[in-house]
Amino acid sequence: MNKTELPLPDLLSDSDREVIESAAKCYGFGSVTVDKKKLIFVADPNSDLQTSQNLDSLKNLIAKINDTGKRLPTEILRTFNSTRDLVPLEIVGALMSTGQLQVHRPGLFSFSGMFLELMGKLNDKICTTAISRGAQPVEFPVLVSIDELAKTTVFANFPHFMNFVSTSAGPSNVTSGATVFEPHLNPPQQICRSAVCFHSYINHAGQRLKTNILETASGRAFRHENESEVGLDRMREFTMREIIAIGSQSHIESVLEFWTDFICQLMQLGNLQGRLETATDMFYPDQLENLHFYQKSVRAKVELRLDIPDLQKTIAVASFNCHSHYFSKSYQIELANGEPAFTGCVAFGIERLAYALVAQLGLDRQKWPPALLQFLGLQS
Repeated sequence: MNKTELPLPDLLSDSDREVIESAAKCYGFGSVTVDKKKLIFVADPNSDLQTSQNLDSLKNLIAKINDTGKRLPTEILRTFNSTRDLVPLEIVGALMSTGQLQVHRPGLFSFSGMFLELMGKLNDKICTTAISRGAQPVEFPVLVSIDELAKTTVFANFPHFMNFVSTSAGPSNVTSGATVFEPHLNPPQQICRSAVCFHSYINHAGQRLKTNILETASGRAFRHENESEVGLDRMREFTMREIIAIGSQSHIESVLEFWTDFICQLMQLGNLQGRLETATDMFYPDQLENLHFYQKSVRAKVELRLDIPDLQKTIAVASFNCHSHYFSKSYQIELANGEPAFTGCVAFGIERLAYALVAQLGLDRQKWPPALLQFLGLQS
């Protein structure tokens, strides 16, 4: 194995580092890590993906992201400073030692105890708040039709997210440890969703709306981002709660504004440390330049990032997204006047949010702010 280090520009945001890390994995490099100064990875000489062309592409991507003439810097919209001293606690290890977390494989976990209760309370609070604001609760299947999703550019933009689902082609001798499956499988027709909101746009395809749509849904989502991760900041399977809005531009803006205020209230009640900042999705490298500029220039995507003291970094726990006409044009969703509808969503990563709270507040709820416990309906 050949260990390679690439220097990184000084002014990259955490979101930019995540984009670079994800791209390195897309190109097939192994054991990828990113710190403040460099990208470190291993080139496998036995892999046909490890080519000089891939390395050049990765270098070009880093140069593009750093080119301020082609991108806008991350804009910090609001900073939350905790008045507590944040003590680094190795939370994953603590959760495992208390039996609240079990690791099946990298990115796949079981939860129980206090942590699972916290996840449920967070999800319930967001859900009941959404319903009180007029959102219709809905439940969607985990599987999404490849044909339906192919009407968007998701497969081109997020190939590293895809978890395809196949079925058996008949009797086979596949056993534990088998490495060749293709002869035994039918071509996939569905994928495991990487976001909960996809089915909402599919359900309203071809409609001319009489009124604005507001829905909330929760469920498991799947992203194949990093097989080497063992922490809770990157998961193969996770819980997502979304609030989905379709309709006029003012409708989308009103929804995003309310939920931004909601999360600010949570931050203040918990005396939490983090920030709201403009962000970009981890689009595939050839589309990075234009999409990053667009998303940041119009604040089309805003993330709440919370500090994780023991990791000495922030993680995104919620995002506030205005898609403009992207999904409505893909699925022909129109306003009453025949113009394309606007869409937007607010997405909460439940495990990540719970992880960030415990990382900052600790496992002893007796020491949590009483106002936060009351807000979430938890017993102190």
